[in-house]
Amino acid sequence: MAEEGGSGMVTPDTGNLFPRRPLASFPAAAGEEPVVLEEAGAPDAGASPTLPRWVERCALARPQDAASYERTKRALDVVLVLATSPIWLPLLGVVAIVARLSSLQQAVFYCQMRTGRGGCRFGMYKFRTMITREDSISEGGLVPDVYQGPWRPVKEEMNPRITPFGRALRRTSLDELPQLLNVLRGDMSLVGPRPTSFPPETYGPGEHRRLDVPQGLTGLWQVLARGETDFDQWVAYDVEYSRRRGLLLDMKILLRTVPAVLRQRGAC
Repeated sequence: MAEEGGSGMVTPDTGNLFPRRPLASFPAAAGEEPVVLEEAGAPDAGASPTLPRWVERCALARPQDAASYERTKRALDVVLVLATSPIWLPLLGVVAIVARLSSLQQAVFYCQMRTGRGGCRFGMYKFRTMITREDSISEGGLVPDVYQGPWRPVKEEMNPRITPFGRALRRTSLDELPQLLNVLRGDMSLVGPRPTSFPPETYGPGEHRRLDVPQGLTGLWQVLARGETDFDQWVAYDVEYSRRRGLLLDMKILLRTVPAVLRQRGAC
């Protein structure tokens, strides 16, 4: 599969993500694209975000229940993905055909390296939504990657490399549809923290807790504050999910994902 953008990943040059420092680059890796982040100081690893009552009602996870929960969670992932395949497989095909017709010279899919549970790297599938760097150079429209400062993902609404159809895919979150294949492969779960594109060695103190659980297609941050918080708050939501993980919380998040997608909350 082709990579989106055709560039190496850009992250800080030391193991701690959050202290203020000049930005530098890690060596380029196949399938990775730049991480658009902003710079800030270290977050309070012990701080908890303000949670709605439907989350607070979910008890803290008990270590003795972890093995049973993870077996059941994996089984539900597979059952739900397979049960809904008559819906998402035709949709996947339709989007792939339209994507091909809208940009005959671009690959339809691409695979980007992401950080999964325990810091393991895996290839995450997506629909391509941007023209390649080579094409943007030939068209005279290459825009350099911009990094600003607190550390947070920056939406790319104004990036001219996003195709019109790609923008529509992003707004409806359909660009993430191929990740159901990652769920079937066991790389991801339906619910969990979103996998980051920067490697685990860039995580700061306390941030590794978000890697204690399988990374997901949707999560607490997506349904509560997608695109409206900085990276510190994003991680705080992920850590809170890790503390309260359970089937009840997973089902609540899944049920709230559909209206969040329909509202296009935080989509670019």
